[in-house]
Amino acid sequence: MKRFSIVAFAAIILPLIVAGAACAEGHMGSEPLRLMRRPDISNGRIVFSYQNDLWIVPEEGGTASRLTVHLGMENYPKFSPDGRWIAYQGDYNERKNSLMIVSADGGMPRQLTFHSTGGYPVAWTRDGERVVFSSRRESFVRFFTTLFEVPVGGGLPVELDLGKASFASFSPDGSRIAYNRHPDLFWWWKRYKGSMNQDVWIYDFGSGEYSKITDYEGNDSWPMWTGDRIYFASDRNGGVFNIYVYDLSTGNTRQITDFTERGITWPSMSFDGKKIVFERDARLYVLDTGTEETREVVVYAPIDHKRNMVSYIDPLDDLKGFNISPTGKRLVFEARGEIYTAPAEHGDVRNLTESSGARDADPSWSPDGKWIAYVSDKSGDEEIYIIDQKGKGEEKRITGNGHFKKRLLWSPKSDKILYNTENNRLYAADIDGGEPELIAKNDHDNISNYHWSPDARWIAYEFSAKNRNRDIY
Repeated sequence: MKRFSIVAFAAIILPLIVAGAACAEGHMGSEPLRLMRRPDISNGRIVFSYQNDLWIVPEEGGTASRLTVHLGMENYPKFSPDGRWIAYQGDYNERKNSLMIVSADGGMPRQLTFHSTGGYPVAWTRDGERVVFSSRRESFVRFFTTLFEVPVGGGLPVELDLGKASFASFSPDGSRIAYNRHPDLFWWWKRYKGSMNQDVWIYDFGSGEYSKITDYEGNDSWPMWTGDRIYFASDRNGGVFNIYVYDLSTGNTRQITDFTERGITWPSMSFDGKKIVFERDARLYVLDTGTEETREVVVYAPIDHKRNMVSYIDPLDDLKGFNISPTGKRLVFEARGEIYTAPAEHGDVRNLTESSGARDADPSWSPDGKWIAYVSDKSGDEEIYIIDQKGKGEEKRITGNGHFKKRLLWSPKSDKILYNTENNRLYAADIDGGEPELIAKNDHDNISNYHWSPDARWIAYEFSAKNRNRDIY
């Protein structure tokens, strides 16, 4: 077999340029930031994670300042009660997800935990002497977390006597704690209802008594305690997370925010109980608990990037879907969502599709050598297209019934194409268009092996019965 001129192909499209992140990185500083994560608020300042570093910005918004610059990830920041310190999760000293502490004004961080199993801070004790963090280090099932507290001045962590627990907030006098028992997976389990839902529990350290203050079958999460009120996030109204407040004196629960789509996530309350900051729709918002008014915090950051804004991709690392022309003189293949043909010895490399906004895949050369069929999602669904093998003229779509399509197989007469779909159907599509013909269906297994007879009058395929025995039809 002749060796195809992949070197020629690489020389032509090696400098394939892929734009870096798609989130408006061309004018950082002139455009508001998006995807600021896991904020906290204290004394008129908001701390959040962005580009795997911690940042500080006034609660009114404006230009943020970078607080950490370590190459690892810094996340889950939590202000101390006096606002002077920030505890966070960081990847330092070959220990991922360690508990760290740094001055809110910047400086050298200090590592508080060194266990091989990491964790992240969820609260400070009211006296500011210890940081409470969630970890799986002692969990009887790795799916669950328990809470530990570690002294800020250094020392061994001590597990809180709560059993499984994740998010938490202390009462004003520190004698009780409001917490969630189940792990922090709920926030991306949209509209989840079931045995792993989050409820808010209260534990009394003096009496050892537990009480549950919510019983919604969905999620009541991120408790935040101030005075005789416990704020939390819940998706109980329409499956969208909003802020609610539970009154300990009356036992009544009331909804505060009223977002109808793109609910809030990762709310956190200032220690004076006056403000709650949260994420929503890739932005930051602050809720004033006194007026119960919510406003967006617009944040800017005129910064350089840690990552290259332009990447040079070697297409030789992503070649697939090879198919040889009937003459053996050219090869068709897929590379990074485009369909190319390359010569066996001499000639040009052709990009047949040039559709950067779509994924073109699974090319197949017709037996008469005129056409190349492929699957593309340019319409929003995967459909089969054919195009002249020289790249002349427009491509032609020959299917339109949705479904994922794969394993295109031309008929010997080059007039039909067999393909199978994700719902276990085998179809034959005419290249002149029209409704594809259903050849066979299997309600419990895929039809993946099939062939045309040499005269194109018959189709043989493998069919799996309910007992998994396979027969030829």
